[in-house]
Amino acid sequence: MFGQLGQTELVRIVIFGVIGGLIYFIPTLTARYRHHHNQLAILLLNFLLGWTVIGWLAALIWAATSPPPKG
Repeated sequence: MFGQLGQTELVRIVIFGVIGGLIYFIPTLTARYRHHHNQLAILLLNFLLGWTVIGWLAALIWAATSPPPKG
């Protein structure tokens, strides 16, 4: 499959894959950056259902919610 592609096309595919992966995991990265207490659950939701628009939006909204106050 990739044998007929040139180096430029392969570089474009890799760049597109990396950018796509970063966009796909925005909810997980948001949860990690905000130190959300449910990071693992958000990661699993994002990984398993992120390919659906509803699953991705649910993970993003969940990641953006504020954690409960401590103490």
